Amino acid sequence: MSIGDALLIIAALSALSAGASGAWGLRRDDRRIERLSRLSAVLAFLSVTGVLLFLALLFVTSDMSFHYVWSHSSTELDPFYKLVGVWAGGEGGLVLWTWFMAAFLASEVFLERRRGLSSRFSAAFRTAASGIVLLFALILLAAGLFEATTEAELLLHPGGLGMNIALQTVEMAVHPPLVFAAYAACLMVFAACLGRFVSNEDGWTAVALPWARIAGVLLIAGIAVGAVWAYYELGWGGFWVWDPVETASLLPLIAIVAFLHAHRSQGAREGALQPFLGALSFVLVLLASFITRTGGLWGSSVHTYGSAVSGSIGVRFITVLTADMSVMGLFVVIVALFVLSLALAYRAMVRTGDRGRVDNGVLLTVALLLVYAALLLLLLVKNTGLDQGENFVEFTEKTTLLSFVIVIALLFSLLVGRLGARTASYACAAVGAISLGLAAAAAAIGFLPWLTALIVPPSLAVIGASVHRITSLGERSATKWLSRAGGHMVHLGVALILISFIVSATMQAYQPDGPEEMGIGERISIGDRTVRLAELSTRPWTTSNGEPGEERTATFQVYSGGEPRTVTVSNFYLNETTGPTLVRSGTAIINGLVEDVYLSYEWVDDGTAVVEARVIPMVSEVWAGFVIATVGMAATLFGRSREAAVAS
Repeated sequence: MSIGDALLIIAALSALSAGASGAWGLRRDDRRIERLSRLSAVLAFLSVTGVLLFLALLFVTSDMSFHYVWSHSSTELDPFYKLVGVWAGGEGGLVLWTWFMAAFLASEVFLERRRGLSSRFSAAFRTAASGIVLLFALILLAAGLFEATTEAELLLHPGGLGMNIALQTVEMAVHPPLVFAAYAACLMVFAACLGRFVSNEDGWTAVALPWARIAGVLLIAGIAVGAVWAYYELGWGGFWVWDPVETASLLPLIAIVAFLHAHRSQGAREGALQPFLGALSFVLVLLASFITRTGGLWGSSVHTYGSAVSGSIGVRFITVLTADMSVMGLFVVIVALFVLSLALAYRAMVRTGDRGRVDNGVLLTVALLLVYAALLLLLLVKNTGLDQGENFVEFTEKTTLLSFVIVIALLFSLLVGRLGARTASYACAAVGAISLGLAAAAAAIGFLPWLTALIVPPSLAVIGASVHRITSLGERSATKWLSRAGGHMVHLGVALILISFIVSATMQAYQPDGPEEMGIGERISIGDRTVRLAELSTRPWTTSNGEPGEERTATFQVYSGGEPRTVTVSNFYLNETTGPTLVRSGTAIINGLVEDVYLSYEWVDDGTAVVEARVIPMVSEVWAGFVIATVGMAATLFGRSREAAVAS
């Protein structure tokens, strides 16, 4: 047994002790049992920290005797990416995720006395969070994270298999920790919501709300970094293609946004709605993990954990579940937690009665967000097995139609406080009518894609209303200004992302006849630009595990008035016995304020290449929207935290 396995066993036993003693604390108020639960939770964190550090040490020292290290690293790999290799695979990602959950649980243990909440709530919180940490520790033990590399594997690749070249980027070093930290924060929200259901603690949002805001910040930032990686590294020609895992990543974010919106209603806080949404956020986190780790089920996906399966959706699903007991166990946990959350929410709804009645405006917003999440799931199931290119249009059209309704509802909520319900209703009806008329005209005449025509007016109205609300805030205190402006900044950022995504997805300019074979010196035109293939060159290249290959580079000159811009695109090939094998297709992007030029190519011979060029509008605005939304969520978190500190 390795040190890592021993530490995992200690972590599992500690989490079991924390959860069991916490559950015992729900039955009896015993300070010794309560102290045991808290100490066990801290010991679980220390043990998982030991696992993570031990795994990192194996990667940094290139200990290829461990199969996981051998699979995701090599002796020749850059030291930075050796460390990144810790979470490059599924099992290492689970270690990082478990570490964040254990760390956040330990932090809440130290904050318990400052929170001043009932011991029954704290016991329920520790029980719920520790139970999930225990589950993940058991999954890691079953996965054989520290299994030895076989002699045959070491003979074949003594220096390790290396890391996928597409993962050797700063974005992929940052993206997984952001996402796993966000998922761990959702666990804290889930545990606080179960604590509310069990203990009926009125102050439960003092725990749940900060963690929900942290989850929101990290989820938005994580999705943004993933989009940047996809745009610049994968050669998709875009930042979002409704990849199954991309789609799944939206689900917990939607639940967290719904949770934060529900907080505006006293009935939602005191009744069943807000705690149910908080519990749902972590159920959707587990569902997103399930979708990620069954990549073969969903057809074409960048995330390919698990092998591809064929047949109908029912046959595919059963095959995936029965082929891997850890996947089966995860699915059972998802269903069990969802049923538990529903049952507890129903009991709370019956108990609170009219006191849990939710304001109509809040209820409408939450309902629309939940319908949006349900639509994404239905589209995922419907399009099982299809390539993203085949389902991109359907996803974009149907989500845009629902987004239109959500944006109109958001506009109403922004206007009602200043204009009153009647005037705000008239204003929203007018904006909706303009949008529908513009979309109908665009569909009939073709001067604009109808999806763009539909979404532009309400999105611009939300952007304008949000900017007005931000600039008209009269708070002198910086912390109060941040707490009030943050929400409007999120609205502004989301509206900007939405309008920019629809425009960039529907108004891209392509070469008239698709990718074109070009010789050196030849030119093609796209929009008001001319692209000239200036040079094709090759040079030797070696993979991170020492295998010989070749880097083939195309040099382009892009003319758009004035001096041309010179850019290069490099494709990387392995020298296989059957011939060169493409392992990474590169891109060149000329960024602009309004639109980007996107170039990629396929090598034909030393003097010829098949070139694809496109112009993608409003990409810079997408990045700006992500930044604004992330800063807004962070501002809300910081501002409210400062207000709470001053009040205490």
